[in-house]
Amino acid sequence: MGSNFEYEVKLRSGLSIFPSQDQAIDQLLSELVEKATGRFVLLADVTGQFINAKGETRKTDLITLGSLAAGDLAASTEIARLSGEYQEDQMIVREGSKYYTIIYEVGTHLLLLLQVSIEVPLGWVRILVKQYASKLKQILLSPPEKAEGILGDFLKGETEAFVDQMLDDLWGEG
Repeated sequence: MGSNFEYEVKLRSGLSIFPSQDQAIDQLLSELVEKATGRFVLLADVTGQFINAKGETRKTDLITLGSLAAGDLAASTEIARLSGEYQEDQMIVREGSKYYTIIYEVGTHLLLLLQVSIEVPLGWVRILVKQYASKLKQILLSPPEKAEGILGDFLKGETEAFVDQMLDDLWGEG
């Protein structure tokens, strides 16, 4: 379920997404849900405005879910500020009986919601979410004409090299 923007779209949060960026985002979300073996992934702006989703979304009200995730993120961010624990790119993890639901702050304008089976190692998913969110920010902060190049470089080798390095670090071979 890609958004496939034909023209620049201005979000309520103030961010603009151009067609080339939208295509790169669409591919990136598909890749994330596959690599994380996720149930689905949703991208919205911090006001809750739906942008895109991938995975098993047929039975999910994505508009409502985006709004609720934005409210949850705003409340959690304020709790973190009041308790002195705020940092950029906050992550909220909810553990359900079958799925983890992760809400991740992507810069100041976006949020990413990913739902994965509780059988998937949470540490692995956290690392993937951070890595893909970083690429999302890079795509959106770069000129629209560079979006495809950023995505291509990432999907070609950066992910494999990153995973290899992570496994080497984990097993002490690096």
